[in-house]
Amino acid sequence: HARHPANDLNWCTRHGYDAATRLSEALNRMEPSGPKGQVRVGYEMGIDLLGLYERQDGAWKINRRKVDAYLGLVQRIDRPVVIYLMANHFSSGPLARSLARDPQNLMWLANDQPPIEDYFGHTIIPFTLSVDPSIPVNRYRFHALRYVAHRLDELPAKARRRIVAITLAGEVQQIFSNFVDGGNNYGNIQVTDYSPRSVDGFRWWLRGKYRGIARLNRAMGSRFRDFAAISPPTKALDTGAPSPFTEVYNALSAGEMPISGWLWDPKSLISDLRLYVDGAFVGLIPRGFNRLDVYQAVPAITDPNVGFRYNLDYRRLSLGPHTLAVVAQSKGGFFLIGKRRIVVMRRGHGRAAALKGHMPSFGNEQMLSGVRSWLDMPKAQSILYYNPLARQWNAYRNYQVAAFLKYFWLMARRAGLPVAKLFTHQIFPRVNSDWNPDLYAVDASLGPNVPYHLGINLYGGATNSRVVRSFLRRHRIHDYGVPEFHPQDSKRPNASLRALLSQYRSGARFVSPYYVSIKIGAFAEKGGLHRFLIRPDNPSQGSQYLYAAIIQFAKY
Repeated sequence: HARHPANDLNWCTRHGYDAATRLSEALNRMEPSGPKGQVRVGYEMGIDLLGLYERQDGAWKINRRKVDAYLGLVQRIDRPVVIYLMANHFSSGPLARSLARDPQNLMWLANDQPPIEDYFGHTIIPFTLSVDPSIPVNRYRFHALRYVAHRLDELPAKARRRIVAITLAGEVQQIFSNFVDGGNNYGNIQVTDYSPRSVDGFRWWLRGKYRGIARLNRAMGSRFRDFAAISPPTKALDTGAPSPFTEVYNALSAGEMPISGWLWDPKSLISDLRLYVDGAFVGLIPRGFNRLDVYQAVPAITDPNVGFRYNLDYRRLSLGPHTLAVVAQSKGGFFLIGKRRIVVMRRGHGRAAALKGHMPSFGNEQMLSGVRSWLDMPKAQSILYYNPLARQWNAYRNYQVAAFLKYFWLMARRAGLPVAKLFTHQIFPRVNSDWNPDLYAVDASLGPNVPYHLGINLYGGATNSRVVRSFLRRHRIHDYGVPEFHPQDSKRPNASLRALLSQYRSGARFVSPYYVSIKIGAFAEKGGLHRFLIRPDNPSQGSQYLYAAIIQFAKY
């Protein structure tokens, strides 16, 4: 998996150079005998569709030499290749910066501003998820898609056979404030897309779902005069200054409360985790989610998959205060992991009387030798206020993501790209127990009723996860791809090989470790994404173990 910074590619293109020699050398070091057997070492080549354009004679035109440089690698290097057609918020270059100055090309926060963020020194441009072909950014990215598809079709048959997959668009998702570090934010969330075109689309989507304003009002208990009167919810819950309930929007207003945290049980003393509400057993709490942050922060923890999470539908709870308890079951009995008080409020912010319940007594977690845990959510005295319109707003935001990917797939198919090789390049937030999936709104794009092959990016414990394996089995996914992959395991030398084998056995057609550089002096660059550089002499993130694992894996 090799990527070229845009400025390096531009210089090479102008001077007639390409990366074939150095890329071949890097691949041959990992698989000296060439691509043979069930596992073959190849490369992933990212093509930034908007980055192909240059300003010529007052217009933006595709620089044919850039495409020549990419496709020349496919012709010259006898190795499998995954083509990554990027057209998302990571797009860069002069055209992308120019398009970013036009608000109609962008997603907006509720304050009518686009969330322009910095991602490890790279500007995030939140290009719209609308598929309207009249939007300038869509004209350029889909024209480039058609052009690249045409050029791929012109390749000799031998070169085309080297293409094992084509990933579409990149990580397609909604954008939110504090993009780099805010994926686990359940506080004052700010999300997209509140642009005028998106708001109109929300009203159209509601009309199609409810078929009439009277039916919507009955379902929500609202009093909208027509669909044009509906606006997406934006207001934080303020118990001191009540507002119409349909205007409330926060991380919990859609009706679910995550019960989440982490549990380290090195001696396997605990058979299961249980959730109790007001002393009544509600259900078993799923375990095995990725918590790379805990793994990296606590030296004694040697497995990142220590997260647990239960999504409680609090709409079923009566109004008023409730007590939640997370309890571990062991041979020695039941032991309390954590307890929280929450308050379910009525519309209009009036509180109901407290329920009369009794919480049974449990043993103390400290009685379980070696067990360590923490309950992250819910926060103490969390106030839960359900707004059915907020639930529909999140569903619509999911629809936008899925609709864009389906449209991109359709355009790729119409452009002549082979359907059997079309994969997504998607993020999978629900594998991390502390992340807020509503920020990303990608659930609808992950299946099962999608036309494309699933491609999911996996990092940390997600690379070898029973949560991921369960997801694949549940949706009957047997042929998928992993466009980005890094176990980030610095404590267990064999973890990277086990993670690669896990993907192989689950049916992954390709796995693209992120990342191997062919740039001279790349290892001298510190910080940011360079810590993921896969080399035999880079201990950061366990990258040296992943390098060795690739060499061993290639022998299968």
